[in-house]
Amino acid sequence: MQMKTSTVKCRYCKQEIDKNTAYKPKDRLYFCSIEHYKAQCNKERYKAPKTNSDGSTNDRRALTDYIQDYYISQGYDKHDINWQLITAQIKNQIDEYGFKYSGMLLTLKYMVDIKGMQLLNDKSNSIVSLIPFEYNNAKNNYIETQRIKKEIEAFDFNDKEIIVKKKVDKPNKKLYNSIDMNNL
Repeated sequence: MQMKTSTVKCRYCKQEIDKNTAYKPKDRLYFCSIEHYKAQCNKERYKAPKTNSDGSTNDRRALTDYIQDYYISQGYDKHDINWQLITAQIKNQIDEYGFKYSGMLLTLKYMVDIKGMQLLNDKSNSIVSLIPFEYNNAKNNYIETQRIKKEIEAFDFNDKEIIVKKKVDKPNKKLYNSIDMNNL
């Protein structure tokens, strides 16, 4: 008689695993390995709210959401993103350069949407490391865009129809000499 093996799902990657070989830190908590358990703990530790208590958007959350969306669009699994490195780089750039979360987000959007830069390759492990090189260019682009937007809003479009009458001379009836084919 064949014995039936029971399987459970890993809480982190949702993969079916054998119950006997699964890592079990608590009752009814199963993981593929201790690494998946630690990753799940880190994932659940902190998730910033999308809005602040006053109803404004949370700039830090908007930045991290954009970074995650970019990695996913490049084929990465969201669990493979090295958040420790990325958040450390963000904090260092805020401390060293005085950047703001919103400015960093606009810089990333500028690099991707306007300049069409490919931010991830074999040599780079984080898209945040490129922000200091393009921050001022993105800032200038944003200022210029806002100036043009204000000028367009202030422009007075005049919707009056203007009829322009143009005198057209009638062409001469005989523009060319007729050729008699019999005389040729």
